[in-house]
This record gives sequence, structure tokens and C-alpha cells, in this order.
Amino acid sequence: MSTFTSIRKHLRSGSRHGQEAGARNPFPGEFLLHHLWADQRIGLGSVLAIVAAAALLSAWLIPRGPITTAEALVTLVAGLLIGGAAGLILGSRWSLVVAPLGFVAVYELARLGVDGPTVDAIQLGSLYGAIAFAVGRFMHGVYFLAPMLAGALLGVALAARLGKPGAAAPGILGWTLTGVMGVALIALAVATAQPATTAPILGADGEALPGSIAELTEVSIGGHAQSLMIRGRSVENPVLLYLAGGPGGSDIGALRLDTGLEQDFVVVVWEQRGAGKSYAALDPVETLTLDQMVADTIEVTNYLRARFAEEKIYLVGNSWGATLGVLAAQQRPELFHAFVGAGQMVSQRETDIMFYADTLAWAEETGNAALVDTLRGNGPPPYADLLDYETALAHEHDWNPYPYLDTSREMPAILFVPEYTLMDRINGFRGFLDTFSVLYPQLQAIDFRQDAPKLEIPVYMVTGQYEARGRAVLAEEWFALLEAPSKASFVFTHSGHRPHVEEPAEFARVMRQVREETYAAAPRPQPAVTSPAASPAALDGEAIAAFFDDLLPRQLAEHHIAGAAVAMVQEGDLRFARGYGLADVAAQQPVDAGRTLFRTDSTGKLFVWTAVMQLVEAGQLDLDADINTYLDFEIPATFPQPITLRHLMSHSAGFEDQGYMFALREEDLMAPARFLAQHRPARIWPPDLYSGYSNYGTALAGYIVERVAGLPFEQVIAERIFAPLGMAQSTFLQPLPPALAQDATKNYRYGDGRFVERPFVFLQTPSAGEGHMTVTDMATFMLAHLRDGDTPILAAATLAQMHSRLFSQEPAVSGFAYGFAETTVNGQRILRHEGNNPGVSSTALFLIPAEQIGVYVAYNSNGGFAPGEELRRAFFNHFFPAAAQPPTPARLSTAEIDALQGSYRSTRMFHTTFGKAARLMGGNFGDVSVRANADGTLTTQGIGATPQPWVAVTPRVLRPVDGAVDASGELHFASNAAGEVTALFVENNPYRAYEKVPWYEAIPFQRGVGLAALLVFLSVLLSAPLRWLVGRFWPGAQPFPVNGMAWRLLVAACALALLFVVALILTVEPALLYGVTPLFLAVLALPLIALALAGASLVVAVLTWPNSEWAPVPLAFYASGVAAVMVFAGWLHYWNLLGWRV
Repeated sequence: MSTFTSIRKHLRSGSRHGQEAGARNPFPGEFLLHHLWADQRIGLGSVLAIVAAAALLSAWLIPRGPITTAEALVTLVAGLLIGGAAGLILGSRWSLVVAPLGFVAVYELARLGVDGPTVDAIQLGSLYGAIAFAVGRFMHGVYFLAPMLAGALLGVALAARLGKPGAAAPGILGWTLTGVMGVALIALAVATAQPATTAPILGADGEALPGSIAELTEVSIGGHAQSLMIRGRSVENPVLLYLAGGPGGSDIGALRLDTGLEQDFVVVVWEQRGAGKSYAALDPVETLTLDQMVADTIEVTNYLRARFAEEKIYLVGNSWGATLGVLAAQQRPELFHAFVGAGQMVSQRETDIMFYADTLAWAEETGNAALVDTLRGNGPPPYADLLDYETALAHEHDWNPYPYLDTSREMPAILFVPEYTLMDRINGFRGFLDTFSVLYPQLQAIDFRQDAPKLEIPVYMVTGQYEARGRAVLAEEWFALLEAPSKASFVFTHSGHRPHVEEPAEFARVMRQVREETYAAAPRPQPAVTSPAASPAALDGEAIAAFFDDLLPRQLAEHHIAGAAVAMVQEGDLRFARGYGLADVAAQQPVDAGRTLFRTDSTGKLFVWTAVMQLVEAGQLDLDADINTYLDFEIPATFPQPITLRHLMSHSAGFEDQGYMFALREEDLMAPARFLAQHRPARIWPPDLYSGYSNYGTALAGYIVERVAGLPFEQVIAERIFAPLGMAQSTFLQPLPPALAQDATKNYRYGDGRFVERPFVFLQTPSAGEGHMTVTDMATFMLAHLRDGDTPILAAATLAQMHSRLFSQEPAVSGFAYGFAETTVNGQRILRHEGNNPGVSSTALFLIPAEQIGVYVAYNSNGGFAPGEELRRAFFNHFFPAAAQPPTPARLSTAEIDALQGSYRSTRMFHTTFGKAARLMGGNFGDVSVRANADGTLTTQGIGATPQPWVAVTPRVLRPVDGAVDASGELHFASNAAGEVTALFVENNPYRAYEKVPWYEAIPFQRGVGLAALLVFLSVLLSAPLRWLVGRFWPGAQPFPVNGMAWRLLVAACALALLFVVALILTVEPALLYGVTPLFLAVLALPLIALALAGASLVVAVLTWPNSEWAPVPLAFYASGVAAVMVFAGWLHYWNLLGWRV
């Protein structure tokens, strides 16, 4: 029987609907529709004609599928209408087959002349082929065939409604599918319609910075619309044109990862013909030639020169972009100040051959026989087929791994920025494949060693230390031969092929140097101090002002901070104090260093420790007495050793971390004694074993000061520190007294391109460090600590004791003085403290006792330690520079290296409450992992923002590979009596230690367990509607025969488990910060209910086993679901999330 006969037979079958129900008015087109319904052959022919016409029109207008947002939305609507017409005319579920298949057949035939991986034959056997299918045919199907199916379902329903004979109205399943598809298509349309935007560059007032530029624009280049992103803090700065790699690469996202270049240049990122936002310019491919790309580059350059009234611009290229840049600079050198090549290409053909050899050697070494066979079968490049390059080029990071590789800074991660629409992101992949396939063969004849031995402009080459030899060797050879007016080469020590993206701050520094050397029209002003001598004599007033006036405005812009203030003291005098930005964005109130009060955050803890030492000096406190001597509640004697004030001052009391420190309303504040007694954290370690930063410990010390002095803590500080020092703009009271409140800065969190004011946040115990003061008042406090001799607040001997070391994890690492943290920076011992109120504010203070220098900075936005740490590093690198000291590696045995590998858990951690789960999220509570590399070095993850490489100098000491002296310092490992490594200490981080944990407590394993359970839960939930669907349409199939009640109970348990995870993510942070609410307690009940349901399911299954129908596969699936719930419950128990452990 033919297909059409089957269709006609099916269309004639079914129940009769639409009988006359009385007189009614005819609907529009009723006669035509009844004519189509009367003869199924005519109806079927009409549908095929409509579908074929739509396919031919689409193949003519959008042969590569929708490219622009408008095309995607029109395609979506067209698919819906065509499917609706097919369903209405046929009135049968066969329309769901006829319309899509007819469209696909005609469309594919009509576009046979279109070339490119995304439209060529489907090849799912390779990664490139799978990507080509996903962003080509699959996405076109999503935008056209999916709405066509939804439209067909609606059309069938309408046909039944209008009385077509044989048309059956959809049942529950049909309407469910239609509804789900409708919601999905609406969501797709909304996501597609989201416009591309680039955030304005803001000034301190939160408004667009006058004279800045931030825009996405299209210009006609070579007869095609091509896209540019243009950004810069001042349109008066020189223009920098960036050429992305590829061919076909899209790098707007990469250049938006860091804003350093925007400070000194008008940065223009050009989406080249056939790439990303300019993907539509790919066709006709005959125009996509190397000569045309060079001509496009020159045309873009002339457009920028005219627009910004610049005689010349800077040209920067990466990889293929560096090839294009050399060719453009060679052809029109008069247009450019200089050329900068990052990841410079020289001979694509020779590079590919070397990649082939390296990949083959690696495959043979690792025993990858399949890859070896494929490579040998293909032979060395060049290849005619793009997909053949995958085997030779796609394994670079396998045979050339390096510890700093961050894949979040590579495609596809860099496509997910607001500057790209959804279609732009899809086109980013399309462009890489289709444009690459056209241009790459044209690059095979290029070799700059012969073709570009001379350039008539300054040339700078930036290479990553870990660049693949196939590029680096050739680049070095070319650069050595190159003749240019001037040339310089830079090697970035933490980079591979994309040094400008992997180390953006260093690249911005290099570009500043390039500008200073080549841009005569607007030389960048230099700080007055250039002497590298680490001498306080070099810190004259002009040098200090120049340094801070350069750094602080850049920090405000780069970290999106509304306002800040900084003060510096030296040799008994206030040497510098200045405010930057705004204290009140709405009122446009600038920061005044001598008047604006900032939160001290935890830097205010130093006042607690100073008050403690005052009472010690007066004989009212004993640093070695059990603190229970001074308290009116008991700290449990968990260990034989009592906790003393020395332990509190050095954060070595052994407490776990504690939450609930903040309150949003004054009425939520508790009396200090009640709060401290009610929220006692557990004692995890005996005193003096490890440091573990403790807000609770400081709050205890403040409460002891209050009890012994017989005055409220706030009054003690005001009378015994503020008053003697004349700190009139300071208080620990909350809320602030009205006289000071009017001078207090607002606090902000930056988001969605604007500053959002944060409400005043109370601290349950201000003695944990929450004061408010000006930076000039804090300068007075620093002077008191740095002064020779007695001061109004402490005697000279007490000050000397307070600044001496009190505790250290071991003698070779930095530790704690009496409340101050110790650190060594560029050879200088400093005393420091930082503060951070997450999402609100941050502060940083450091003293250099030997030089009698102190610096304090306060920021009013976002929180986080990064700005303060950045300022401290910049200060020392500028005024006290120190050269790196490359280490001498020790020869360690395999056993000694293995002993160091593993995961290490921070001692600043929750142990007995639900807060323990914060460890899963990383960040401030994250683990440190140590792993060995093939070259004998070790890499850590969790010390710093990126992986860090180390070399062992003894069996228990690691130093940075690059010999850096201003970062984390050394890593020291502690061992037990059996010689087993038990802990890790970071030399310059005295705030915590890291305990080694067994493999099953390591975060990767724990995350894997949780994720595996969630995937099982999701599969159980998805199988439930699938089981119902199969049973609905094929009742005789008896899908997944199981015990109904047991199955339903398990589905409910899995649903609750998934609901718990979502609810936990939404509620856990407020619970940790502000305390547990009834809602959060309800959330914690969900796993218990899920466990009970799973248990009930298992009981039902066992009791009804003799009468149940269990097929082997469904039984195994059911058992895995029950087991997943049980494992998940155990996993939650480990993380203190099973029950109410608050």
C-alpha cells in the first residue's frame, strides 16, 4: 500500500464530528476549507504545495537558516503558521509528519549549492561535525520545525472545532504537548528577541562618564554590514583596533572580560566578515578572500580614523588576526602607530605540520591507537576537508597542558556576554566553522619569514610562555629576522596562545608602554617616582599623590565602586588623605577623606585588641587566664586546654566558623550575652594547633572588655581610644548617632549597569569589628600604633608586645601578632588587617613598622577583598619593588610527591551546622587541591583565582615556579608522627590552615555523588510522563510494568529532593547571614519527607512483591531510584542538611 493511500485511509477513519448543530454564520474561507476537506487528495496536495513553497522561499532567503534576530523570529512565526495550515487542512496527526518532512526534503534539495560544514553532509562522528550539525540543521529545526509541529497540533484542534469530518480533538496528551511546546516556543522567542547591549562606562556618580564611549554599531565594510564594539573611557584616547583569531573567531566576549585596555584606549573589536555578529557577510563565499579581508581591515581603519579624527591607530591581532594585522600593516603602514601581535602566526602550513607531529607523538606515547590510525591515515596537513584538521589540531591542550589554562576564557564561554544576542552566539560557532573552511586553505602559502621580512612601523610581539612550539618557534625566528623602526618582544609567564586574554592586566600594562613609546600626540603622564630603591625617602608628597591618584580612580572604574577614601601616614605625620568618587550617588555627594564615615568592617577588630591590651596594661586582664573567668556563661571544656585571650587574639582557639552575625533591622538585634551564649560554635581543635579566623572569638573578647570595664563596649572604645586620640568622626554605635549619620557614606552593590543602594546592615555584636569612621581618624589610630614611645592609648612596651609575633602555624610561615596578621611583602614585614561586608563594603589596613608607614583604604561598594589586596600589592611593587627569585628545585621521590597530592580543607569552616555545605561552593570556604605534573612541578587550585604552579625546594616546602615574592609566599606542609602529611600552610595567609582530607571527602568526589543522585532523580521524573505517553498511545505495549503505588511514591520522593535543592539555593545565604527562618526550617524538612516517601515506596514494593509485575529493566531502574534517595540522604547527612542542624 502506498504512503498516500495510507494517509487517505487514515484521514477517512475516526469518529464523526461537527454535525449540524443549528444555523450559524459561515466563517471566513469556509467554502474553500470545505472544498479542501471534501477531497483528501486536494487537501494533501495543497499542504505539500504550501510546504514546498515555504521551503523554496526559505532556501532562497536564508539558505544557511536564520542568521539575524529578525529572521529567527519570522522563521518561528512562519513555521507556526505553516504547521497550523497543514493541521487545519488535513485535520489529522499525519500533518505532524507530512509538513516537516516535506519542508526538509525540498529545502535541502534547494540549497545544495551552498557550501560549508554547517550545511554540508552530516558527520556526527567528529566533534567539529557534531558542532556543525548542532548550530546548523538542529538550530534551524528548533526555529522552524518545532513551531511547525506545534502549529500542526493547533490546526488539528481547530479543524475538529470547525467540524471537519474525521478530525479528532486532541486529548489530554495532545493539549499537554501543545502547551509544553507553546511555553517552550514563547521562551525561545523571548530569549531570541533580547537585544545586544554593552554597558555604559560609568563615572563615580553611577552615570555614563562624560566623554566616554560604549556602543555596538554596524558599518558598511566591503559592501556588507559588519559589526563593531567600541568602548573607552575617553574618546580623546588613541584608537586600538583588535583583530580576533580564527578565521571566523568572535572575541567581543574575550575583550569584555577585563576593562584595563579601555582606560587608555578607545578599544574597537571588529567582528570580521563571516564571524559572529558579522556572520551574514559570509555570503557570497566567493568574495571571502584573503585580499578582501586585508581590504576590509584597511577600510575599518579608515572609518575609525575619520570618526575619531586620528591620523593613525593601533593595530592588535591574535593568531589569525595577527596574520591579518601583519598583511594590513605591510600594505598601509602609514595608517598605524604600531602593530602588536599576540600569539603571532608566521607559517600556518608549517605550524600545522608541527602540530600533527606533536599530536601523533602524544597519541603514540599515551597508547591512543585509534587517534594514531586516523592521523597516519590522513597524513600530514594541509587537508581538503576542514573536519580532518580536528584530529591534528584539537588535542593541543592534551599534549601541551599548562597550569594556568582557564577554559572559561575560551570559546564558547566568551560568547555569553550581553554584547551578543542568542543568534549571535549561534553564529559565533557557525562562523568559526564556515568561515574557517573558506579562508584557512588560503593561508597555506603564507610564510612571513619570506613574505614579511620588514615592516615600516614599530612592532611588538606578545607570546605566552606555554605557547605551542609550532607557533612559538616560528614566531621567534620571524621576529629575529624582522626589520622594523623598533621592535620589542614580551613573554607572559602564565599564558599560552592567548596571552592578552589569559593575562589581561599584564597586556594592558604592555599596551600602556606601547602607547608611551609611540603616541607622541598624547603621552601618558608618569608618576614622579621612578627610583626602585625601597626607601621611605622616595615617598615624597608628589609621588604618593601621583600613585594614589592613578590607582584609586582606576579601581573605582574597574571594580565598579561608587566611592573610596585612602590615608597614608609616615614617620609620625599624615602624609596623604583623599576621597574618590561619591559617598551618595543620588545626591552626587563626593567622598571627603576628613568627613565621610565608612564602615570599618573587620578592620575594626583592631580596636577590640587595643582595648584588651589596655586592660592587660592596667592589670585587669590576664592574657593566659581561662576566658571563662571573665564570662557569665560557659565555653565548654571540649579539650583539656582552656581557651585564653592569647588564643582569641591569634584566632587559634579552635572554633568552627559561625553565621547569623548580621541583622537587617534594629529590633532583630540581641543582647551580646544572649547572642554569644545562644550561638556558641563548636570547638573543633585544641587551642594553639591551627589558626582559623573567628568573628565569634573577637566578639567574645569584646564582651570580656565590656564586662571587665563595666561599660558598654561602644562606650569603652569611645572613651579610651577615640577621645584620647581626638577621633571625633568615629563610632561603634549602631545605628549611627544623627550627628555622624549625615556624614556616613551610602553603600552600594553594582549590577545591571548601575549602583543599587544597600540597606544599613547591623552587626549582632559590634565588637566583632563593625565601626564607622573617616580614613583620617583611622590614620590617627595608625599613628598611635607606629609612634616611638608612649602614646595616649598604650605604653611603648605594650605596643612593642602587641606588634610582636604571638602565634604561627610553624616558625617559617607568617602568623599573628596580638590581633594583627603578619605578612612579608617584597621583603618587608607588615602588620595588616582587612574587612569585608559581602556585597556592601570593604577595607584594608597595613603597617610597615620598620619604616613607620601605615596605609588605610575604605570602599563603599560590593564588598570583597580584591581591591584592598590589589592596592597593597601595587603599593609595594611601586615603592618597595623586589625582583623575583627563581627557586632551586629539590629532587623528590615519587613517594614524596604523592604525599603532597590531595585535597586540603580550610580551618575557617562550618563543621556542625548546615553552613558546612558552603564548602561545596568554593570561594572563601573552598578547598585547596594539590596535584603533581609530569615535569616535576605541582599545581594548586584554590590559592588565588587561577591554578598556581609550584616547585618543591624541600620535601615539605613549595615555592612559586616564577619566584614571585609578593603573592602567597611559600607553601609548607605539616606531618604527623608517622610522617604522613596532615596540613598545608600558606606562608602569607595566617588567617587559616588547610587540613588534608581523605579522597572521599574531597570536593570533586562529593560533588560527583550529589550530581549523580540528582541525575537519577531527574531521570525518574522524566520517565513518569514518558511511561504515561507510551501507555496512552500504545496501551497494549504495557510500558515499564511496575507496581503503581511504589512507583508513584518514588516519583514523589525524587520530585521533593529536586525541589529541596532549588529551595536551598534560594534560601541558604540569607539563613547563614541573618539567621534561620521558619521558611528555611521548612526547606530542611523536604529531604526528610523525601526519605520517608522512598522508604514507604520500598515497603509497598516488598509487601506487594508476589502480586506485582516487575520487568527486569524497570525493576533495576526502580531500585536505582530508591538507592539514589538513600545515598542522597547519607550525602545530605554528611553536609548537615538532613534534619535541622542549625
